Amino acid sequence: MFKNIMGFEVKSGMSELTNIYLDLTLSKFESRELRKQEQSNCGWSSPSPKGCKDLVFSMDEVTLITFQEDYRDIPAAVVKRELEKEIRKIEQDEGRKVSIQEKRDLKSSVVFELSQKAFIKQRRINVLISSEAKMIFIDTSVASQADKVLKLIGDTFSDVSLSIIPVPSFAVLTGWVRAPERMPAGFEYGNSVKFEYGDGASNKIVNLPFSSDEVRTAINQGGQVTELGIHWSSGLEFVINTKKNALTGIATTDHYDDGLDANCDEESLEGYLAAKAWVAGAEYAGLFRLFQLECGGEN
Repeated sequence: MFKNIMGFEVKSGMSELTNIYLDLTLSKFESRELRKQEQSNCGWSSPSPKGCKDLVFSMDEVTLITFQEDYRDIPAAVVKRELEKEIRKIEQDEGRKVSIQEKRDLKSSVVFELSQKAFIKQRRINVLISSEAKMIFIDTSVASQADKVLKLIGDTFSDVSLSIIPVPSFAVLTGWVRAPERMPAGFEYGNSVKFEYGDGASNKIVNLPFSSDEVRTAINQGGQVTELGIHWSSGLEFVINTKKNALTGIATTDHYDDGLDANCDEESLEGYLAAKAWVAGAEYAGLFRLFQLECGGEN
């Protein structure tokens, strides 16, 4: 269901995330159209892509909500180019250097002028809440995007406190590659491993077993595993990315998809999404519990 996952433990305020008035609470921070002078805004939107107005899709102890950001797409390179033109014009016309404060003011002016012509884009990020596991899962591997979602959660739910659930560290992953029998039950090597070295160099090895000469050489040269592809027995495939503290490139096997469709036999799209979220929530909770228990990830 997700393409990436960052997991968070709910330390306090779980009742706010599961009460029967959740839809009403979210509606106070619902997404809206971008105003003329705004560069961006964030709010909650319906998880359904088909125009359903419900902000909450829920089944049993799993809830799906969706963060939405509308923003004006102004490439940084364009801002830099236009700002440099303005600075050169002042220096040539007035024969003086432009101060730091003037540059800041000019940049604000350039951004505003460009924003009036810029395309408005939209970013949607799904969020799963598992009340039984007391966990939240965000569909991103980008820290800045996760921060925006977390800020909106904080603005919406004043008593909610979250802490990130670490994925296995590079030391743990390197240990798995050295001795595959240390991998948790149900984990299998997913045919990709990335090594990084003390001098900043890196290399990625694909479609070769841990026992291959290439992998053994990387280990013997002091390579640390920062990304490791995994097949999980549940039918999920993903990459553990230690630098992003996230799971990336999540995919599912045909067997998993067939089982998911069998468990999500709902007539409406909204019902299907809620059922799909329920299955995914259980899978993600189990996976991150495993990280906490077997990989020393509990914080």
